[in-house]
Amino acid sequence: MKQPTTEQEMLKHEFTDEELRDLASALAKDTQDLDERRGEKKQVVKDYDSQIAAKESAIAVASRKYNNGYEIRGVKCETTFHDPEQGQATTTRMDTGEIVRVREMEQYETQEELPAGCPTLIS
Repeated sequence: MKQPTTEQEMLKHEFTDEELRDLASALAKDTQDLDERRGEKKQVVKDYDSQIAAKESAIAVASRKYNNGYEIRGVKCETTFHDPEQGQATTTRMDTGEIVRVREMEQYETQEELPAGCPTLIS
């Protein structure tokens, strides 16, 4: 007579209460880990988006400067009075010596300054 054999078959297995508790615990831990990874991913993406936006802004500024061939900067200037004529004021760039503008002097600019140390009259 033939001897009995042993083999493995895929059959339904009903989980015990302990196995169900273990599965629930693993499921809860994996769900929490997944939520944490998604949060980390969002932060990393946000950081990269911020870096990309900064580079896009720098490129836009550089492109504008290049295409225009200039930018507006604060430049130290000197204004001389009664130059080139009486009642006119000339503003000159101190870095290049270029005349920026010649204009009529304002009323207050036509007043002569008192010498240093000169007493003023108070009425």
